[in-house]
Amino acid sequence: MDARAPISKRQDALLTLLSIKDPELLLLLQDLLMDSSLRGPALRGLAAYADETTPKLILRHYSSFTDVEKSDAVQTLASRPAYALALLAALERGQVARRDLSAFTARQLLP
Repeated sequence: MDARAPISKRQDALLTLLSIKDPELLLLLQDLLMDSSLRGPALRGLAAYADETTPKLILRHYSSFTDVEKSDAVQTLASRPAYALALLAALERGQVARRDLSAFTARQLLP
């Protein structure tokens, strides 16, 4: 969480925490959605945790994400049925562009 620490050390620390799958990591990952240097790993890590607030948080910040981060966000949202419902609703509202879904992700969403 120390923003003054070198990015490489922060990324390594986050990857270590992700490998442990600590249940207390969820809140940290959600907070890291606002940290551009760790947003990608945080988005990917959130897929491992079932939490009803995660889709809302991801979609709240979605428009500020880079294309790569949007891809990570869409993959995370497609990873769980409840998250996928939020993704489909966001697609319907135009909050997530249809072009942001890969063919693979679209197939993932099929029943």
